[in-house]
Amino acid sequence: MNRRKNRCLMMFVLFICLVSFNSINASPKKIYPVLNKGKKWKIAYYEGGPYADYQTTLKATIQGLVQLGWLSEVQFPDNIDTYSNKEIWNYLAHKAKSRYLEFLPDVFLSADWKTERRIENKHRMLCLLNETDAVDMVFALGTWAGKDLANNDHSTPVIIMSTSDPVGAGIIESPEDSGYDHIFARCDPNRFTRQIRFFHRISEFKKLGVIYANTESGKAISSIEDIEKISRERNFEVVHCHIHDSERDTDEIAKEYASCLNKIIPQIDAFLITGILATQPKYIHNYVPILIEHKVPSWSLVQDLSLIKQGIMMCLIKKDFYNLGLFQAKAIASVLNGVKPRKLRQVFEDIDTIAINTKTAELIEFKIPTSILRQSDVTFDTIE
Repeated sequence: MNRRKNRCLMMFVLFICLVSFNSINASPKKIYPVLNKGKKWKIAYYEGGPYADYQTTLKATIQGLVQLGWLSEVQFPDNIDTYSNKEIWNYLAHKAKSRYLEFLPDVFLSADWKTERRIENKHRMLCLLNETDAVDMVFALGTWAGKDLANNDHSTPVIIMSTSDPVGAGIIESPEDSGYDHIFARCDPNRFTRQIRFFHRISEFKKLGVIYANTESGKAISSIEDIEKISRERNFEVVHCHIHDSERDTDEIAKEYASCLNKIIPQIDAFLITGILATQPKYIHNYVPILIEHKVPSWSLVQDLSLIKQGIMMCLIKKDFYNLGLFQAKAIASVLNGVKPRKLRQVFEDIDTIAINTKTAELIEFKIPTSILRQSDVTFDTIE
């Protein structure tokens, strides 16, 4: 009996030590607000183009900084553009009150998903980062932004957020190590494999369709490596179709996407939406009738409820932006307190819930398991 008690006690002590170790890694102690040699820290913004998840992520991070005391309470206007961060940044630059942070009004760089502008913006940002005291930190949103700034062409701290797969995209070396002292990139390494496994488990498809740009960044954004990995693991075929996902008018890209979908739809029994320009909410109504006509279940890796409202059958949505924002805010605060970005823990796994369009499931005669319906926090019984 004593031996068993001692063993239990040792396991309990070990557990406490592990929890304490993880807690130390998760949030360094000294993350209180500090000034930069008596001045405010100058924050710049950089993105490849507007994207709905970028705004939600930025808002959550700002609220995390409020929670940590770096700026006063922020109340974003109700009528703000829900897709672009430009208005959010203007609000922060001119209305947010902080003794410690300055959101630079003239350093909001967005390429609007144009390659030529991306090259110009990268050059401009690197020039700023190599000027003395011009910028103290960059918020970089998305894969393009991460790719442009995760390098040794500068040494300014960069906080990379809202990337599909920062490791697969070559932004960072691994979930545990960014590879650069000045780079931090939040990641969830199993985010997409979890979803693909789940979709296959309930659909049991044999042929999964996916449309993407056949480039290094296009494959990373669409998580092609993860899709192919799970296809080998669960023995299904991936039916590919390639489009050009940049450098052209997005309406033209959407037409090419619809053409691709029509081409592969007879060959597939499930379809995967990935986060490319052609799957912005304004284009989804072009694809849903094709999927419904051929009775093909669809899953979106893009965590956007508007896609489900418009008839994509299922997706996971983030249930906990509060803790994600706090996690990223702690990283920012730690860096401003002197911790090298590379030393911080980058992994934060999303807490998700299931979103389902039951009308779509009904129209394609797909029976969603009762257990899944019970788990879902968000369902829609109409198609917008």
